[in-house]
Amino acid sequence: MNQCSPIRATGDRCRATALPNRPQCFAHDPENRERATEARRKGGGA
Repeated sequence: MNQCSPIRATGDRCRATALPNRPQCFAHDPENRERATEARRKGGGA
């Protein structure tokens, strides 16, 4: 499994696992931007 590619504000790479065939994790993948924003708004809960 690959590590997510974006660099965090601390200068470290995101520690999440990248999505299959993508360089980013769910939270950083531009195709999931709206869903990730909603998930953050809900605090990660369903």
